[in-house]
Amino acid sequence: KSQNEKETKPKHDFITDETDHCETPLQAYVDILPLLSFIATHTYKKSPRDLILYDPYYCNGGVVSKLTSLGFTTVINQNVDFYNTVKKGNVPEYDVLITNPPYSGVHMEKLLRFVTTST
Repeated sequence: KSQNEKETKPKHDFITDETDHCETPLQAYVDILPLLSFIATHTYKKSPRDLILYDPYYCNGGVVSKLTSLGFTTVINQNVDFYNTVKKGNVPEYDVLITNPPYSGVHMEKLLRFVTTST
């Protein structure tokens, strides 16, 4: 970005820690493409592009554009409070949860509790 451009950050309707809002670089998603391909073809018997990917932690929304640029057509990453979504039972259906979670506070504990108790 040039010095004249200001980076805009989305407003969150839930409590956040600014140090947790670091977008995952595209290369990280490129690095896991073989794994996603394996999961798609061996577990779900479908094309990798048809996987439903879910990142429950919204940063600036970059995950959608990055994964879409790699050919994935359904990427869920919404500017909502993940923990409230879980509490209300509104977690969307997905094939693969993929995230670079926030590391402050008890986020890791809550995420691990979710993934070990969900189907």
